[in-house]
Amino acid sequence: MEDNVKEECGVFGAQDLERGSVFPFIYWGLRGQNHRGHQSHGILTYDGSFHVYKGLDLVPKIKKQDLQTWLDRLPGHLGIGHVRYTTSGGTDEESLIKGTQPVFLETNSIKLGISYNGNLVNAIQLGWELRSRLPGLTVECDGELLGRKLLLNLVENRDLVTSVRDCMNDVEGSFSAVGTTQDGELFAFKDPYGIKPLCCGHNPNRNLLAVSSETVGLDINGLDFDFEIQPGELITASKEGFTREQVVPCRRRALCAFEFAYFARPDSRLDDRFVYEIREEFGRNLAREYSEFAKDADIII
Repeated sequence: MEDNVKEECGVFGAQDLERGSVFPFIYWGLRGQNHRGHQSHGILTYDGSFHVYKGLDLVPKIKKQDLQTWLDRLPGHLGIGHVRYTTSGGTDEESLIKGTQPVFLETNSIKLGISYNGNLVNAIQLGWELRSRLPGLTVECDGELLGRKLLLNLVENRDLVTSVRDCMNDVEGSFSAVGTTQDGELFAFKDPYGIKPLCCGHNPNRNLLAVSSETVGLDINGLDFDFEIQPGELITASKEGFTREQVVPCRRRALCAFEFAYFARPDSRLDDRFVYEIREEFGRNLAREYSEFAKDADIII
């Protein structure tokens, strides 16, 4: 059994309201969050049709002479991306490829792309529910479970708010997700406890809106931070900016402590403070609590 911590992933989404290419923003947003997932990465873009790229390992470096090839491969004014450590499914190469996100799903009437960071506690029960409604269904990872649950809700409700609300009520665990509908709508939501981080930002002209697991994904793109998505909140992007809706009540704020101590980059901001500052305060708290040892210490880690 592996003893590595594999609870972290990173998501990023962007929409250019003037319909320029979002690939460069998604690429750099993922590069800035490479620390959150070394096993696989993927990008999905939308220009009226969906375009998907997936690969193993870190987000690769792109040479200047190859940029146009990537722009042609992933056109679109809207897109989402993902860097992944596995929280479910196998870790052999075949399983990793199948479980790589973003997940693209479709029925006869609805198409959906989604990237997700989290860990679903009731994944087995959700799988049973989905297979009872879709016999023969195989699901490769938690992200696909969440996506299929949302897709079925959309088929029944045809309404994003109601569909996300049903997901939040039926899915147990941590989930911060960013996605795009077939109508070209960028959306994002967070579980009712707010366990995983997810923030929003914009460029100075406010014609590009973005969602990122960490603020460093915004910083590397020169985007301004707007707000951290609240537990139980759904946001959608449009020409008016971000629309925020509290679709279920916040049950209890419970941001994962490992984000402060391990997962997040030191220059990211969580709870309006740099992670590095919070880590320094951890050390001060240890010194206060164990002053009899701290007086003889040279360094506290």
